[in-house]
Amino acid sequence: MRKNKGLSILEVAFSVAIIGLVIIFVIGMYSTFFTSGTKLNDENIANFLAKSYLNRYMVYANSEDENLRKIVRDLANNQSTNQVYQAQFGVREAQFVGRRNFNIEVTGRLLYSGDVSDTILVSVTVSWMAQTRGLKQGYGRTSLTLEKSVNVPK
Repeated sequence: MRKNKGLSILEVAFSVAIIGLVIIFVIGMYSTFFTSGTKLNDENIANFLAKSYLNRYMVYANSEDENLRKIVRDLANNQSTNQVYQAQFGVREAQFVGRRNFNIEVTGRLLYSGDVSDTILVSVTVSWMAQTRGLKQGYGRTSLTLEKSVNVPK
């Protein structure tokens, strides 16, 4: 009959190494999962801002008020500088508390000028940067551009 003396030191070290590698892999996947969720949240906010500004300029273009239609025409005629706006949104999740500054730039380009209306391409670019302790950090995709052509009645 043979006596069972237990595990050798080599077997214990090998087992601890395997468990350590599994823990490191799980921690790496956990942080990657939540970082990609934050990036997607930034893109969703930027998409919402760009669409809301495009809708605003579509309403201006189809308005009965000549002053609002003039705002859209001035974009295309370069009579006014590009409209630049800023928005701040706080992102509060279980793992991250951060602040993003979104810069919104609205530009226009005249596509067609007719007797009844003008067709203007309105372009909205939203860019963002993450700020951590006063430092701006850019990662991956940090801007989004949406375009739409609008008819401005004369």
